[in-house]
Amino acid sequence: MNDFKYKKLPSAIALAISSTLFFTACDNTPSTFTMGDIQTDSEEKNDGKDKPSKPSVPCEVLQNMKDGKCVAITITNIQPLAVVADQLATFSIVGENFPTDIKIKIPKCEGEVTAQSDTRIEYQCTPKAGKYQLLLTRGDDVFLSQEIMVTEGKKYPTEQLPPAPSSPQSTIEGVDSNNNGVRDEVERELAEYVTDEESYKKSLISAKAYQKVLTQPSPTSREQALAIMTGIDCETLDGININVNNKGVYIPLTFDNDARQDKYRKLVHALEGGYLGSELGECQ
Repeated sequence: MNDFKYKKLPSAIALAISSTLFFTACDNTPSTFTMGDIQTDSEEKNDGKDKPSKPSVPCEVLQNMKDGKCVAITITNIQPLAVVADQLATFSIVGENFPTDIKIKIPKCEGEVTAQSDTRIEYQCTPKAGKYQLLLTRGDDVFLSQEIMVTEGKKYPTEQLPPAPSSPQSTIEGVDSNNNGVRDEVERELAEYVTDEESYKKSLISAKAYQKVLTQPSPTSREQALAIMTGIDCETLDGININVNNKGVYIPLTFDNDARQDKYRKLVHALEGGYLGSELGECQ
């Protein structure tokens, strides 16, 4: 999850292009807050003794009524933020209380909406290399603008990578010769999908979060499994999502043999098949 900022404009609603959303209240006093920390006028405010109350967002700004009540349009996840050029990619926004007429658009990448519900919207297109803006729109209003990076792939210099391990499958944890928390063969594979050092470093952050599933004990309860997923969710905040042929790369790269897949299945089993974003803990 990223931080976003809401900003109320004279004729429309817009969200900043940066990773922070900005909202200006009716008195023109700016308030910043984390995605998901939205409180409508009808919600009870925190008494302020322990922590500041969530900023109150007028219903006319959100423009969403449900069962006769104003509800917040909450965004909890946007994926992916980076893809490989000339591959069919699925972009998704996950949250709650999406109106039926809210849409994803990516200018200069013609495609189609492939899923639409009050909790998830998906859009597919095949972009060329470059930077794009993923827009969440309703009519002429733009609710969200998020930058998407599309890379050519297969360009990161291999001399900066660890050597290919001779026995990458010998243990569940695998070979990590430079002790950075990512298996050597995973590092080398990720280098095939990025074109610059910054993207490469971010890909290692995400890969390291998934690798921890292999290096720590398997969960024996749903509570333990949710703690693991909270760790992944928080640690990948500074990472980057990579999709190839419309599929994410981290899970298949991390859990690439029977023993590693068994560890992943135990995690999924402990989660009882799935979880809600609201069940995850707060990032430290």
